[in-house]
Amino acid sequence: MDAGAVTVRFAVPPPADALLPRLGPADRERVAAHRPGPVRDALAASLVLADAVVHGATDGRGRLVRRCPRCGSGRHGAPRVVGGPPGRPAPLVSLARTPGLVVVALGRAAGGRASGPGDGPGDGLGDGLADGPADGLGVDVESGAVPADALRAAGVRAAPGGGADDRRTRWVRAEAVLKAAGCGLRLASGALDVADAAGAPAVRTADPRLAGGRWWLLDLVVPAGAPPGAAAALALRTTRRGADAAAGPPGAGRVDSGLVDLLGDPAPTVPHGA
Repeated sequence: MDAGAVTVRFAVPPPADALLPRLGPADRERVAAHRPGPVRDALAASLVLADAVVHGATDGRGRLVRRCPRCGSGRHGAPRVVGGPPGRPAPLVSLARTPGLVVVALGRAAGGRASGPGDGPGDGLGDGLADGPADGLGVDVESGAVPADALRAAGVRAAPGGGADDRRTRWVRAEAVLKAAGCGLRLASGALDVADAAGAPAVRTADPRLAGGRWWLLDLVVPAGAPPGAAAALALRTTRRGADAAAGPPGAGRVDSGLVDLLGDPAPTVPHGA
């Protein structure tokens, strides 16, 4: 993986039962807890896709783990990559799912802690991927309806007279931004605007958790076969200062996006420009 690029991979979920043999015991148990249907299929697909992307970017040495900062559980929480090639900073990772479509994004950490054979739940994983200021990365996808009340409750500004597509677009942009910032979807009313005056992607906020650093926000083109009207967005953040930050967040202008067939060979890569 290009150290300055961001890899984005989509997949249209097949039936979950077809993917269960590719999951570990804990993930199979997690999937089995859901009733058969689109939600279960999307969960299984997101887990398989994330493993494939992480393994491909770390020479087969990395793995995806979770750690809840509140309860310490490894069954939920933000995903992290550990166990990659020695001496190489662990990449940042973000994943999202919605009925009918899943997405995984992978990018470099600005000052990432080098991976090593001892990485694991007991080796400082809770300290994060980087020592000091690090880039943040977030991706989101949504195929369902987003009520105006949901945007208001989340503190995201809605466009006056905006319709269902606009609300869905703003929702995924906001989710991607908040994932990249590492904070939950709970802001003061109207605290986050994810569009400029023309409606193009932009991060405008006075919230101190989001206001620092430099942002780059992109609407992703969803692949053919996705649910009609589905929207996806990618956000990158850098808190670095000086000349290194002046060029923008890592990966800006270099997003390698493609569709993966989870039951067969991956489709050709389709680059997305900035």
